[in-house]
Amino acid sequence: MNFFQQIFRRYQQHQSGEQEQELVNRWYDATGNTRRPFWMNQKHVRKTKADTWKKMVTGLGLEQSPEWNVPAPGVNPLWLVIRYSAAAIVVGLSLWATLQWLVPLRNDRQLSVEMDTYSTGRGVRKYLQLPDGTEVWLNNGSVLSIRKMGKRDHLREVWLAEGEAYFKVAKDPSTPFIIHVDSLQTRVLGTAFNIRAYRELQQVQIAVTEGKVQVGLSGNILDTLTRNMQLDYHSVNGSFSTTEKNVSAQNGWWDNRFVLDNAAFDELVLRMRLQYNIIISSNNKRIQQAAFTANFPQNASKERVLETLCTLYNTHYTIKEDTVIIH
Repeated sequence: MNFFQQIFRRYQQHQSGEQEQELVNRWYDATGNTRRPFWMNQKHVRKTKADTWKKMVTGLGLEQSPEWNVPAPGVNPLWLVIRYSAAAIVVGLSLWATLQWLVPLRNDRQLSVEMDTYSTGRGVRKYLQLPDGTEVWLNNGSVLSIRKMGKRDHLREVWLAEGEAYFKVAKDPSTPFIIHVDSLQTRVLGTAFNIRAYRELQQVQIAVTEGKVQVGLSGNILDTLTRNMQLDYHSVNGSFSTTEKNVSAQNGWWDNRFVLDNAAFDELVLRMRLQYNIIISSNNKRIQQAAFTANFPQNASKERVLETLCTLYNTHYTIKEDTVIIH
């Protein structure tokens, strides 16, 4: 746990000293009392601190970035943070500007955002109908949070923290629908599309079956997708690509199917684990580099899936303890 996390945890547990309380109070004053969103992971925290420091050094004429986890010898790190935080506020470098892309835009500083969270385990899928009429299908191993709307809200927002979801968004031109996956946002008015965002795959995939969606990253538009278009965003290096492909609303996983759509080996491993709770392994480079495409009924047995895949890719499998080995 780094220095900042320790301060905020002690504050929340009412164990912080007077100096630490002053620091946290200044943070909340600068950010409009915004609490750290549940979906903000350590990658967000590091980015937020780096962006904030960049703005601070620009305004204060400083040249060197701090080492956030290692204070300089003989220097009280708390007083350094208080000094720079106070200076940033004085010159108008509000931390709220840095956090705007992380939280819903709200005018009520005292408002606490209420969420409904839904999750699915291995071998489990879930169908949801939201109050606005939007339909959502959650695939295995997914977590989706939905912000409860107030009377003055002009946005419908959900957060896909993990997994895969298919949306059929109810049309409402006055209230856009936004899906957040980390700093990636998909904005729509009324359309149908799939978002795959398993963290293990380190890639977010957005495929449109109907209508139009706009995909943005930290407020910048990446592309606008229409029917039969797919965007792949690579979270490791921040690159993305857009392709045209036949994205069928029928025979998709949300249509009670077990689907492999040009799946790399790591995706095959993930989907077999989530669907059948089995571990797949292979030392065959041809199999490791293959792209798997197959479509099965949702209730197809693991034996049927394995036998079909091995027939299609001219190989066989054996079972050793709790692992399926594809040769």
